[in-house]
Amino acid sequence: MINLESNIGKPADDEPAQERAILKCCDLSMLYEPGKGFENANLEIFSGEVLAIVGESGSGKSSLLKTLSAQIDSQHGSLNYFPASSTTSLNLKNISEAKRQSLIRSDFGLVHQHPMDGLRSRVSAGGNIAEPLMQNGERNYEQLRAQALHWLDAVEIDCDRIDDLPTTFSGGMQQRLQIARCLVTQPRLIFMDEPTAGLDVSVQARLLDLMRKLVKQLQLSVVLVTHDLSVARLLSDRIVVMQKGKIVEAGLSDRVLDDPQAPYTQLLVSSVLQS
Repeated sequence: MINLESNIGKPADDEPAQERAILKCCDLSMLYEPGKGFENANLEIFSGEVLAIVGESGSGKSSLLKTLSAQIDSQHGSLNYFPASSTTSLNLKNISEAKRQSLIRSDFGLVHQHPMDGLRSRVSAGGNIAEPLMQNGERNYEQLRAQALHWLDAVEIDCDRIDDLPTTFSGGMQQRLQIARCLVTQPRLIFMDEPTAGLDVSVQARLLDLMRKLVKQLQLSVVLVTHDLSVARLLSDRIVVMQKGKIVEAGLSDRVLDDPQAPYTQLLVSSVLQS
């Protein structure tokens, strides 16, 4: 049984998180057409940290997330993942489709903006959580159900609803269920695309409290795309700011938000303060 005191993504005590890169890209570009996508992205993502990618709609942040998470291929540059079981990196531009799918099922976790994009509507809540374990070879029914019950509790969903369909859940509960489905395989790196978008303020606040608790207790490594600077401040250790497909500023979250250097970042921060 996994518990919330487990060490998912947790670095050894004698090895600081900031020294352990998990994913690194250099001059990464993916342009669908002029002004669509991103170009020349340089990033390192470290163990045990939350990196927020922020910017207005159309800035390229979701395209960058999909590329970093191996959902789509880049056109130029390098993208390397550093598996826990290997001393060498894995070039994500040159892996087979089978290896890509295996990586997404095991080391990577995806949380979509619209929760039903990450859930199966005709499968029970418990079945949705158990399915990734089954894809990775688990066949023991009692263990699968125990894991489903555990993660329902972890994301604050009543365990009595284990056999209910996700279509009977509210939007906030669907998002929490999707997070449970994502975490059940203990991924090393989690990619979240606008996970709080479209939720009522009170529902969003509850989800953010849950996400902050899980990040802290499980020492999760997360790449988070959001247009909401308050979400980025609450959850992230570092922030990357994107404008028109390019990274215009990056740094520790408090520094970027309290003392922005790029004119575009200054505009974003001031617009939040004035709203």
